[in-house]
Amino acid sequence: MEGIDRDVDPLQMANELVSREILTCDRSRGKEATPDTLEPATTSLLESESEPPQIRAGDVLRFAVACVSAFLALRFSPLDSVVDRARSFHRRSAASAKSEGDVHRLSAVFRRLRPFLFTAKDACLFDSLALTHFLNRNGLAAHWVFGVRSAPFGAHSWVQHDGFVCNGTSDYVRAFTPILVI
Repeated sequence: MEGIDRDVDPLQMANELVSREILTCDRSRGKEATPDTLEPATTSLLESESEPPQIRAGDVLRFAVACVSAFLALRFSPLDSVVDRARSFHRRSAASAKSEGDVHRLSAVFRRLRPFLFTAKDACLFDSLALTHFLNRNGLAAHWVFGVRSAPFGAHSWVQHDGFVCNGTSDYVRAFTPILVI
């Protein structure tokens, strides 16, 4: 979503978002364009990380599986199906809540492993879905957030747990209004 050209005409931008299935004109598939409620991000896990996490063999395997499943989902499924499936995983993971420290550690593990498979630059949707899958596969639930801003127009996706941004900076995501929180 970050890769959208910001110098483009707003109508062209809206058409691009419809073609990517981020926006829809079909009232039966969409929802009102009202902000979702979410505790504002006050801190980034990037900013609070003190030392590199210990990476276990199971972490590497779950990371690879999460990235492949996120890639396949975004490549072969419409975004609304991907979102519905993520919602279902989130509910199951939320039922088996683990400690906040686990979310912090595993988010740090994800960030340390990410450069071996992909770069997060201009890939916020994939990065956030892969991180969400990774956390879910570890029995953890964090919110996958979609946000927009108006001036200049932009769309962004990130993962947030309580007031912590797991894959970005709190200053950056505060510029976006959440429109969908999973």
